[in-house]
Amino acid sequence: MTAICYNRFRIATRSPDNQRRILRWLFRNFMVYEFDVSDSTAYGRFMVPGPAFPRNAFRELTFSLRGDQTLYIRIISYDLWTLYLEGNVYKYGRWHHITL
Repeated sequence: MTAICYNRFRIATRSPDNQRRILRWLFRNFMVYEFDVSDSTAYGRFMVPGPAFPRNAFRELTFSLRGDQTLYIRIISYDLWTLYLEGNVYKYGRWHHITL
């Protein structure tokens, strides 16, 4: 049985260009479902074919967006098969890892 990591995300920023860029990247790289977007906030879920949150991929994405001080990304990752659960928050240009 292959491992699948489920992720719930919230993306908030005052820059519509950065929001579009992040969402386009998510749709190109992962399977996004239950998606909702407003002017400054986007909510949704995506699946990753792997056992854990793709930390390096998100660090590469946000490296080019580090000048946006209003960017906030929260991702809760879980796998029901292995009982894996963790949180990752991007705020003020830095990633914060929370093991739950």
